[in-house]
Amino acid sequence: MHKQVKAFYDMANEYHIAAASLWVNIVDSPYLYNPVSFLLRHTIELQLKGLIVSELRKDCNSLKISEIKIPSEKKDLKMDSVHSLKTLWNYFQGLYKSHRILVDEEEFRKCEKALSKIDKKDFSSTRYRYPFTKQDVSINLEPIDIRFCDSAPDISTRIPVLATNGEKLSVIKKGSRLIADTQVIFDVTEYLFGLFEL
Repeated sequence: MHKQVKAFYDMANEYHIAAASLWVNIVDSPYLYNPVSFLLRHTIELQLKGLIVSELRKDCNSLKISEIKIPSEKKDLKMDSVHSLKTLWNYFQGLYKSHRILVDEEEFRKCEKALSKIDKKDFSSTRYRYPFTKQDVSINLEPIDIRFCDSAPDISTRIPVLATNGEKLSVIKKGSRLIADTQVIFDVTEYLFGLFEL
């Protein structure tokens, strides 16, 4: 792995490890959701930028990262100013497909779906870092609620989603979809790390 690519890989790996270290405590500390989401989002941004550098190096040995331009809807942007995961993914996907005969289309579709979802929620990499949007709209800082129960949950209103920390059983009161989506994002990061090996 070239040192330019390795620098992105190593930093992405550090963010990924930090996210995983916090995620194992999500049942006891649901307020970790936003920090974990930011760490995962930044992991993917670093991965995609590293994978782009890796693909571009196949055509140019003297690649200058500061000169890489990413095509976007309006104009080409310097890679360091692009934070949209979907924009980075689309560019990487085109490069990747042009250099390889075989592409795992199913895995690419899974990635595209997950990255589109993240991009819709957090196009500019600010959603998980600030309590208000640029339009002055409040962001829910604790989007999940997990509570321990000493008794069986009431199933008359809905079937509860349960979680465990290995010792106690808890009910996910709010955010079960967000938790499931986060698991998918962890899968995407693992898949992207695997692409560095090819």
